[in-house]
Amino acid sequence: MKYQLREDHPLFRALESDDPAWWQNLKKDKETYCDIRKDNSINIYYNGGSILRLSYQRGYRAVIHPEYVPLKGEGEYLPVQLNGPTAFIDDPGIIDLQDFGPGALARIKKRIRNHFPRNSEKAIQGRYVTDQLNSKRRDGFFIDTEFEYSVRQKNGKWRIGRIDLVWVDRDSRQIVLVELKTRNDARIQLQNAGRPGGIQDQLAEYGQYLGDAKNQDAIKDHYEKVYQIKRRLGLLKGFTKHPSLKDYSVAERPVLLVGDATQDWIRSQASDLYYRIAPLVIGLFCQGIGTNSFRIPKRGARHTFGF
Repeated sequence: MKYQLREDHPLFRALESDDPAWWQNLKKDKETYCDIRKDNSINIYYNGGSILRLSYQRGYRAVIHPEYVPLKGEGEYLPVQLNGPTAFIDDPGIIDLQDFGPGALARIKKRIRNHFPRNSEKAIQGRYVTDQLNSKRRDGFFIDTEFEYSVRQKNGKWRIGRIDLVWVDRDSRQIVLVELKTRNDARIQLQNAGRPGGIQDQLAEYGQYLGDAKNQDAIKDHYEKVYQIKRRLGLLKGFTKHPSLKDYSVAERPVLLVGDATQDWIRSQASDLYYRIAPLVIGLFCQGIGTNSFRIPKRGARHTFGF
């Protein structure tokens, strides 16, 4: 099904006018972030895990993954009833969400961290978004994660893919797609160079998608709408100086970001990785796991490091 994002969708209008307490709590938390989806829904994330998928149909609707729902008395042993014909556990109950106040939200976050630990790609992705939004730097920000696209394969079939991060670069006035990897990802290892499904295939597919002028126009149109929705809902913090992204261009190549690089890894592998992907990317950006301060690699530079 093909969706059309609408700036005037009832969900966005209702949140702007109602500004309910639960929405305020989710917005003001410095570790959560919100992504606007093509089907006019909102994903609210923490650490790469979706706390809530929010939609609107004659009122607010939302879903949460059952693994993220904290139980009352969590951490305590639950009695198992064995004196009847069947064994069972009494329903322990779910915590009071308290409009996603700090106490309840902390319990949900703890559950999400069990699925996405600090060194996971998802957690690193989430920290890049929130650290940049909370930073005093104003040269750019991540406007989206998990951007969905479709591309025709050699066999004529269409494939749906997702790109990890979308960066709005205010200095160069560009919208840039960013592929995130961890240093141990099999797809970037030298021994897997040239194998089907490796990093070169992945980046070449992004280039194929970005090389189509129609796709570039669609990306510009989509993120202009996302920008306006996020501005109205107060989701961009200090990144609202520009009234529009209409004069921005879409970069024809992505950036590869290795988000948990170490000095040893950079010395032994970064240059080789760059030379394998150089024709396919703007550049290679490598940072340590605690840095999360992204920028576009400078033109002509082989790769950029940050610690």
